[in-house]
Amino acid sequence: MTTLELLRAIDYPRSRVSLIVIDNASIDGTAKAVRDRYGDEVEVMALQENLGAVARNRVMLTRPEPYIFSFDEDCAPGTPGIIRAVIEFLESNSYFGAVCFRSVNLYSGITEFGNMGTGSRRRLAGGGYEGMFVVGAGMCFRREAIQRTAGYDETMFWGAEEHGLAMELLYHDIPVALDPRFFLIHRHAARAVTPAWAIEVDTRNNIWIAFKYFPIPLALLVATLQTAKRLATAVVKGKPGGAGGVLRGARAGMAGLGDIILRRRPVSVAQLARHNRWFFQMFYSLRS
Repeated sequence: MTTLELLRAIDYPRSRVSLIVIDNASIDGTAKAVRDRYGDEVEVMALQENLGAVARNRVMLTRPEPYIFSFDEDCAPGTPGIIRAVIEFLESNSYFGAVCFRSVNLYSGITEFGNMGTGSRRRLAGGGYEGMFVVGAGMCFRREAIQRTAGYDETMFWGAEEHGLAMELLYHDIPVALDPRFFLIHRHAARAVTPAWAIEVDTRNNIWIAFKYFPIPLALLVATLQTAKRLATAVVKGKPGGAGGVLRGARAGMAGLGDIILRRRPVSVAQLARHNRWFFQMFYSLRS
């Protein structure tokens, strides 16, 4: 409920805001609790099955509003004025189809994921960046931009889905901005997955993303290097189930390539060249 309370307090005309909660087939009474507390003020989209993180598509790809914001359940805008500021930014910068929020850890005050600007395509005059920026915890999409795409790949459920959406946006030549002024507070709800399962699906999904979006020779290189680095990291750190999770993920990734090949959306070499700093940094920022 904390996220909803913070979103209800934003500096924007209430009549022009639609608040939607995606209930991912939960069994803890979330949908009823939201309806009982907020009534018609908040729409509850109750799904019949758990679609994972890619359930965000159910709002992103269907809503008629000109700007669609997406926040995880444990995240919210850092200040009441940020939503208005993001919309004003997009109104003044028709070039961009999306804005990525800077994620700040509530407890440490540290910006998560490091300085994302180091892998940007270019720096903007106001201090922001253009680049391959997707943080599922907080995004804003221009409706006509995101609804040109297929959104998150729903075969992936969870894990690396942000990387996949970044590639989908690149495929459609939809520029993304990140401005340090636009930040969210991440409260870090408990993770509902085990570390071994997380590294397994992350490995699998990154293999699928490589073969879905990169030219085939490059896909082979990217998938091989990423998997090898994950395996080496798991062995060196000695985390229980880590190496096994990487191997299971690699096996599942290869087993599912048939479907991925049929759905290929390869980006061009020219598109990748525009984001060469991000491409090379990608191999140094893998999370174990």
